[in-house]
Amino acid sequence: MGEVEDAKGFMPVAFAMLGVSTTRSRMKRALVLGVRIPVVLVPWFMLCMVWFIPRSSFLSNLCGLLAGEAYGLGYCFCLDIPESVVSKLDRMFPFSLLRRIPGLKYIPGSLAERRASESSKINPVPGSYPTQSYYCSSPPALPAFQMQHPSIQSQGFQPSCALGYSHALTHEGSQGSCAPGYSPTSSPYQTRGAFGDCYIQTHTGASPGQCCRPAESSPHQRSLIVMGDAGMQPTVSTSENLSPQDSLFSMTDVFLISLITGLFTYWFFFRKKKEEVPELPKIQPVTSPERDSSFIEKMKKTGRNIVVFYGSQTGTAEEFANRLSKDAHRYGLRGMAADPEEYDLSDLSRLSEIDKSLAVFCMATYGEGDPTDNAQDFYDWLQETDADLSGLRFAVFGLGNKTYEHFNAMGKYVDKRLQELGAQRIFELGLGDDDGNLEEDFITWREQFWPAVCEHFGVEATGEESSIRQYELVVHTDMNMSKVYTGEMGRLKSYENQKPPFDAKNPFLASVTMNRKLNEGGERHLMHLELDISDSKIRYESGDHVAVYPANDSLLVNQIGEILHTDLDTIMSLNNLDEESNKKHPFPCPTSYRTALTYYLDITNPPRTNVLYELAQYATDTGEQEQLRKMASSAAEGKALYLSWVVEARRNILAILQDMPSLQPPIDHLCELLPRLQARYYSIASSSKVHPNAIHICAVTVEYETKTGRLNKGVATNWLKNMVPDENRSKSLVPMYVRKSQFRLPFKPGTPVIMIGPGTGIAPFIGFIQERAWLKQQGKDVGETVLYYGCRHEHEDYLYREELARFHQDGLLTQLNVAFSRDQAEKVYVQHLLRKNKENVWKLVNEGNAHIYVCGDARNMARDVQNTFYEIVAEFGNMSQPQAVDYVKKLMTKGRYSLDVWS
Repeated sequence: MGEVEDAKGFMPVAFAMLGVSTTRSRMKRALVLGVRIPVVLVPWFMLCMVWFIPRSSFLSNLCGLLAGEAYGLGYCFCLDIPESVVSKLDRMFPFSLLRRIPGLKYIPGSLAERRASESSKINPVPGSYPTQSYYCSSPPALPAFQMQHPSIQSQGFQPSCALGYSHALTHEGSQGSCAPGYSPTSSPYQTRGAFGDCYIQTHTGASPGQCCRPAESSPHQRSLIVMGDAGMQPTVSTSENLSPQDSLFSMTDVFLISLITGLFTYWFFFRKKKEEVPELPKIQPVTSPERDSSFIEKMKKTGRNIVVFYGSQTGTAEEFANRLSKDAHRYGLRGMAADPEEYDLSDLSRLSEIDKSLAVFCMATYGEGDPTDNAQDFYDWLQETDADLSGLRFAVFGLGNKTYEHFNAMGKYVDKRLQELGAQRIFELGLGDDDGNLEEDFITWREQFWPAVCEHFGVEATGEESSIRQYELVVHTDMNMSKVYTGEMGRLKSYENQKPPFDAKNPFLASVTMNRKLNEGGERHLMHLELDISDSKIRYESGDHVAVYPANDSLLVNQIGEILHTDLDTIMSLNNLDEESNKKHPFPCPTSYRTALTYYLDITNPPRTNVLYELAQYATDTGEQEQLRKMASSAAEGKALYLSWVVEARRNILAILQDMPSLQPPIDHLCELLPRLQARYYSIASSSKVHPNAIHICAVTVEYETKTGRLNKGVATNWLKNMVPDENRSKSLVPMYVRKSQFRLPFKPGTPVIMIGPGTGIAPFIGFIQERAWLKQQGKDVGETVLYYGCRHEHEDYLYREELARFHQDGLLTQLNVAFSRDQAEKVYVQHLLRKNKENVWKLVNEGNAHIYVCGDARNMARDVQNTFYEIVAEFGNMSQPQAVDYVKKLMTKGRYSLDVWS
């Protein structure tokens, strides 16, 4: 800080020096970064630049500059300045100050400052002698040439030159005589300084082109002369040629100085000053975090005793948490759903302060046993804390998928860790399996959970089964359309005014620059898309995921509006009845029903049982009402009916409305019940090293016929399929953001890689191969790159066939192993090719420390490939089956066996 303050105090002095130097200078033009400008303007330009330096007083700098220029002008116009002041200021402000500025030099041929006579009798007006100027250029290694005033006449001239070439200024009548100890020479020397040009001047009366060099008797000065001989070039400027430039200021200088003076006069006296804002008393910041991050205080304030935390990536866990919190009122309790990211979970130890309190955790597992994004902080806290939670009562329901290696890892960890910290579990851990029937798993657990709660707290069910609305409808008849959401995920008008950083709440609108079909035949449509991310500042790495926000088919949206006899363009808001809730709306509001059903709500997936239960009250036909309530019950018959009629038949909300004509719910309640439309994730099929301004996607359209004869289409893939690039790109914009992944190439390029990815699972490996090829072009030593790819038919769905063949031919792809599963009687998959090349695979893994990557279907392919590696390790590593399994698990722990799979 001291250095900053010193610099702050020095800057006004520096500007005063600049002011003196520029106003006393006889140079008319300066060359600054290749531009010719009047010298007097240089400090003003510098003053404008200094305006932006923190802790620098602009007013002080301005005063210093004006004072310096005032002195310089006064000296030039021979104001009555005491000689002692002049001498002292001359020592403080040398003429050549500007020549020390890097990047600034004087233009060859311009005039030097006039020499001032130390005696007012000889030279009553400083700089009045007519001069001849010789332009000198010296090697840049030496300091710039600096002129000095002659000393007193009686002591002779005191010459000074950059390279030791001394010169004498002779006045009228001297007839070219030199100072004592110097001899004349007819060679005009020319030297150029490091940051300025040197000038040798002789007064009228000296021989033209004559410079004085030291006498031969001075060996030291003689050596200096020899050093400069190489740069000597004669350039003579006669007095006749210089006479037009003899005035102190040109008309341009006068005009510019007048303009500057006028602008500053206006600035200080005539500009409109800002109105003074009365200083308001400062509001003391709230030091306690209770208002913002304490769920305990919020529960006390609102009379809640049950809090349901959710760790959710796709919205399902959040939906279950909301259902549990709404259930509480049926048992004389009050609940609230809470995002752990918004609260301080260390307050769990204080939950016992509330009577009949309970914490429930609905925790989803993401990826390979990882917590969801919003539960990451909670997970970290659980790992690090040693808090005493002996007063906490809790229950956990986990959401997972059995096809993944770490099934329900997050739910299991939270349940185990809370018990280790002393918390009391009041009901057993629930494990939902999305590969089976997650809804049924949740209902079964919930129906047993609440009786356990009643028994623990000694309460009974109230029997209230009525529907409870969480949001109230507000219809806007005269709403300003600029305040209405039209599909934005977060900030209003964020699609019109894009601002980084881009994430789930602020996606970037990327234009589709390419959309081509990859397969040559077959019923499916496989496509390659390229998204332009120029000027977005989005950065990605090979292996990352791109998240895409799709839009529902407008045909489905219109049909829902027709069935419910609703004007879809009505502007409305759904406002939370709980004023203390952090979630004010179920989706961005205000908006229209059409926008909500198109961009915000999921209308294509089968609705969950809680939606059927809430909708049953609006069915006028008793049979349809009874069927809806039966499917929403926990009875075995009801579960079986829901499974067959809704899940297996793939009935979405439109199909249910069509098959139950008497069901006419209010559209606002339907919008409240439907879950949010989630982003779809795709493995990026490109490398940022090769395509820094584009993200490539490889996808297959989803389209199938249901048991009811309806044609269901995948939301995102069919929406992307219709994204055809156009000239103005206005109709091919995709809201997207990048989600980071742990699916990464080895840090060392020389490490071998084994990539296994059938179908669209090849997507990240296209990026891997591109990056390895780029590394090889940079001269890096790249290890073996082995690919195992599979598809149905060689001539139908062999994706990126030409690209892979070219990589293989160029040696960038060491091995290309392709399995065509249906081109022969017996199906061949990638795991079969691994067994075929098992010896080479083991050598790469065991000796080459190869990294293994698997991408694609989690339900079958990933499991079969992993079992194949167990077999290879057991056979060639001389291990038992358990030892081989442990070996592969350790590879996963070390990051040498990575999965990017989906079900």
